Amino acid sequence: MVRPRFPWWKLRPRFDGRPVFLLRSHKTAGQSFSLGLRAAFRPDEISPYYFTWQYGKLSPDDLSQYGYLSGHVGRPTAARVSPDARLLTILRNPVDRLISSYFFWRSQVTRFPDTDHHEVALRLQSLTLLDFVKSDDPVIRRAAWNVQARLLAGADYGLEPAKRTQLFGFEEDVDSVIGRAMEGFEDFAVVGTVDRFQDSLRAAFQVLDLPGEPKFEFNNRTPSKFKDQGVTDEVLDYARQMTEADQIVYDAANARLSELTSTDGGQGRNRPG
Repeated sequence: MVRPRFPWWKLRPRFDGRPVFLLRSHKTAGQSFSLGLRAAFRPDEISPYYFTWQYGKLSPDDLSQYGYLSGHVGRPTAARVSPDARLLTILRNPVDRLISSYFFWRSQVTRFPDTDHHEVALRLQSLTLLDFVKSDDPVIRRAAWNVQARLLAGADYGLEPAKRTQLFGFEEDVDSVIGRAMEGFEDFAVVGTVDRFQDSLRAAFQVLDLPGEPKFEFNNRTPSKFKDQGVTDEVLDYARQMTEADQIVYDAANARLSELTSTDGGQGRNRPG
């Protein structure tokens, strides 16, 4: 007879601080960053929900047991369902993130044929990479145009599963988005970056006073690398236009990380993986 294993994690004390909520853009190593943060929490303190359309059906009472929440969720939803939470996010080089998103979303339809796919993935089946970065289609633009800056500014993901990759709000001119995004920085305890992944995770543990040590693991890679897959100079030019505000906030995030983290002799500042 095999005796059941005792769940030793139940002997750990519960996290007694304010809840932590990681707001994620797509293809920013958010899964890896989340894994590092989850190490500070018991399994029964970690929210199982992932999207705005899921959180949108819940109340603060429904989520009161969780000390750690994360997902593709915007500030309005986070503020409603977990008003006391301290917010985090992680950003990636904007052009890299945009191109990676295209290949990731486009591949989902063939990789998971029995899944109900979101609107962006379905539209991408007929678009080349150049079509994607030049697109004026509102569905594509909501998922591609300055997404990281708009998340900081206060935009939110769609309330339907089919719209889960589209960010709604703050779709005006670039200067307005930049201004609102820079104001939005103040609502986040830490804004990390992929290029300084380890520094970002250390900063989160320090600023949030999380117990234990961060877990450094990077395992969120797009299966289809975009090397030699149509990334021309023209594509890059249009991608930079699509992410002008994102680049501003990405540079600002790296500068703020320099202020948050102490000098470490250059360790932990390289892109993981």
